[in-house]
Amino acid sequence: MSVRSLNRQIDQRQRDMARQRRCALQLLQKQRETFDQQARHIPLPVVLGLAVAGGFAAERFFHTRAPSNLWRLYLAWRTF
Repeated sequence: MSVRSLNRQIDQRQRDMARQRRCALQLLQKQRETFDQQARHIPLPVVLGLAVAGGFAAERFFHTRAPSNLWRLYLAWRTF
């Protein structure tokens, strides 16, 4: 292979990667916009209710024996 053909291949790969990157960014932007539109339709009281229920469930979960012990061990390990 000649240096010219290698340079052409490199240039082609760079263009392909740039196109792929642009398409991925466009897809991410479209997903963000879709999520934002869908999130606006959820009423605030429902979101707050789910947050309270999730907090209550997490508190109950961490006050049982096994997760509580694991959490204490993790905190003790982290201090070392």
